[in-house]
Amino acid sequence: MLKHLGAEHLSEIVNLADRILAKHKPDSLGLDWGQPRDPRRGDPDKKALREKIGNLTPAARMELMALMWIGREPDWAFDDALAYAYKNSNDGDVEYIAGKAMGLSIYLHKGLALIQGAPKRPQSSN
Repeated sequence: MLKHLGAEHLSEIVNLADRILAKHKPDSLGLDWGQPRDPRRGDPDKKALREKIGNLTPAARMELMALMWIGREPDWAFDDALAYAYKNSNDGDVEYIAGKAMGLSIYLHKGLALIQGAPKRPQSSN
C-alpha cells in the first residue's frame, strides 16, 4: 500500500523516534519529566528526525502522515487518511510529524500492522 515511503526511510524514522522516546520517557499521564536540555544545543536526535522527515518527497511525507494517523486512530482507512493528508498539507508538516516523536514509533508500527494485516506491536508496560 505504501508506494512512496520506502522501508529504509520508515525504519530510520522509527529508530530516531524510539531513541527520542527512550531519552524522554513520559509518565502514565503522558507528561515528559525527562532531564531538561540546553535549549541552545537541542536534541541531536530530534534534529535528525526533522531532517529525515524533511528530506522525504512530498508523496512519501503524505504516506508517513497517513500511516501515523491510522496508527493513532485505527478506525480510519489508510486511503482516507492519505487523501486528508494531501488535502490539508502545508509548510508545517515536518514540524507537525516530528512533534509527535514521543508516540511516533508506536503510531507507525500500529499503522503499518493495520495496512499489512499483521498483529499490532505490543506497547511497553511502564
